[in-house]
Amino acid sequence: PPTLPGVIDQAGDLPTLLMHPLAVLVDTFGEAKSAEWSWHADRRGITVMLGYPSGLVGTLQLTCTAASAAPHEELMVQVGDDVWRVSQGLTLTQPHGQHMPDAGSASQTALPTQGGAGALAATGYLGSLGHFGTSVLEAKPVARLNVLHLLQMMTLQDTLRAKQERQWVSL
Repeated sequence: PPTLPGVIDQAGDLPTLLMHPLAVLVDTFGEAKSAEWSWHADRRGITVMLGYPSGLVGTLQLTCTAASAAPHEELMVQVGDDVWRVSQGLTLTQPHGQHMPDAGSASQTALPTQGGAGALAATGYLGSLGHFGTSVLEAKPVARLNVLHLLQMMTLQDTLRAKQERQWVSL
């Protein structure tokens, strides 16, 4: 079977697509304990699953496709029955129901823009992560992420870690 480096070498522009988000994930969450990957030859894409032993992140799923595909970024956070999804770093939604929905699920309700979980899109942990990722991909310096944002990130991280339920993030 082909190795991951061999697949990446044959993937054209995928190394560039994969390495930037992967570097952001390592800088944000640290080194992963385990990694699984699959190559999608028909779509010239690769999916990488990174496993973490404990803490805020349980499993990260990173999917990269060829540059000709329509760009889409999505961050989903689940803690117990609470689920938040950020699409394109702009729209924060909370799916209905007690289960983790499929990516194509239409049962979503936009959260309020001020207060509660809705405030995360603009100033909290999720918004800061999205802003940081955009800065890296555009090769621009990070204009935000000041002390206040770091404190907000730490507060949400402590809140998530206090819960005993399964915790994971999907990108």
